Amino acid sequence: MENITFNDNFLTSIPPLFNSSLTNEPHETCCVCEQNLLENNTLYSVEKAIGIDQNTQKQTTVFDYAICFKCSDVLRSSLSKSSQEKFMNFFSDKGVSFEKRAMDMLNNSELRPEEWIDKCMITNKNVTELDSYQLYGFFQGNKMVFNGFPFMLSETVLEELSEGLSEETKGFFDDFVELYLPVDFHGALIKRKLIFI
Repeated sequence: MENITFNDNFLTSIPPLFNSSLTNEPHETCCVCEQNLLENNTLYSVEKAIGIDQNTQKQTTVFDYAICFKCSDVLRSSLSKSSQEKFMNFFSDKGVSFEKRAMDMLNNSELRPEEWIDKCMITNKNVTELDSYQLYGFFQGNKMVFNGFPFMLSETVLEELSEGLSEETKGFFDDFVELYLPVDFHGALIKRKLIFI
């Protein structure tokens, strides 16, 4: 997949919500190999976890990062076999079809990211009903790709997905945080947060 190039029908400008919380600009480098992501139509993903203060409705980024497709593929292969199967089956068991989402996106007259991330993809709960959530986007260079991404998952869904993960996999997520994410994100809030890589 790393050699695939999406045509303009699948692409739109990167929305500010997916910018780095540290620079307020689009993520420039892969958090693992540090290659430039905005050049040469590089394929990569961005994950961002956001907490919401229920008193003020203020949203705060817990962590965010960008990772190129090649590094993501290598790291995913390090997960335990049972965890890999759990990830693969979770969405299909919930009735989610990324192929159908992609077609629905393309059939929409305008590619507007907010229409696909204002509700949890599984529970359909609006972001205003949540205490926290995580965003996932797929990108090609300086453009967002609509290929079933972007989507949003609520914390309850992430907790369900993380249930039963092996201790090895949980340790893998902690190691990923320590090795590849900025120290700004090395805190209690991020521990055991599910990271998709």
